[in-house]
Amino acid sequence: MNTRLVVFDPGIEAWLDNRILDETFAREWPGGLWLSQLSNLAMSKGILMETIDHFKSRKYDSHVPICLMIMANRISPATRELISSNQAYGGVCICLESPLIAYDFYHKLAMYSTWFRHIFAFSGAGARVNVDTVFHPIVWPYEENQVILGRPWAERKLLTLINSNRRAMQNVIPNMDIRHPRSSLNLFLEYFRVHQQLKNDPWLRSELYLERLRAIEYFSNNPMFDLYGRGWNKCSWLYHRENIGLFRGGMYSHILGRAGYHQLCAERSIY
Repeated sequence: MNTRLVVFDPGIEAWLDNRILDETFAREWPGGLWLSQLSNLAMSKGILMETIDHFKSRKYDSHVPICLMIMANRISPATRELISSNQAYGGVCICLESPLIAYDFYHKLAMYSTWFRHIFAFSGAGARVNVDTVFHPIVWPYEENQVILGRPWAERKLLTLINSNRRAMQNVIPNMDIRHPRSSLNLFLEYFRVHQQLKNDPWLRSELYLERLRAIEYFSNNPMFDLYGRGWNKCSWLYHRENIGLFRGGMYSHILGRAGYHQLCAERSIY
């Protein structure tokens, strides 16, 4: 096989089997369409792109250089195996998550960046990238690049918060399942290990999730404020949907099409 090859580890199980490289499927995922477009562009230049599970399912000519590209929400065992066995070289590492989600990646970025020739991440991450690795500041890959006219200014509502209902993973205490005490204990031990490991990291020791809940509750009775985002329909002891009247739904692409607000406030992504 003489075709140049890029092996892509998406870090998301649903994206495997080359699904994320299909345009129809990719459109269903915020920030995913560029991957199918990249695959098409690579193909036009004689470069085959496929997900890591396809690559591992069959053999390739060991004399052909194989570039590994990953989405570093976490460094998967499959990625570690390919790099340690020299089956592929670490070409490109991309992270579109904040440190509070991809905590292991950012906490160990100085080490992980030595595995790759190029790192694409939000601008603040450059401070932790190894000096021998090329760092590229990245911005969120929006699908459209056009001015949205929307409604007249006087007809618009005041604000919408677009944000998923999720908090830093290292602060999510695991649930105890009495049917599986051993696995529950292991989850608790892992939680405490990670929590202790990250508590002194200035990027990871605090989050704004609880403050976000307080802000939502403060504005909950104001009809000028709307809330959109994934997961807000799931109630918990921290958040009760029936007490917060501004939740409007999980999908918000149509909001941008109408531009029916004075201001859009999204989750912070610069640090």
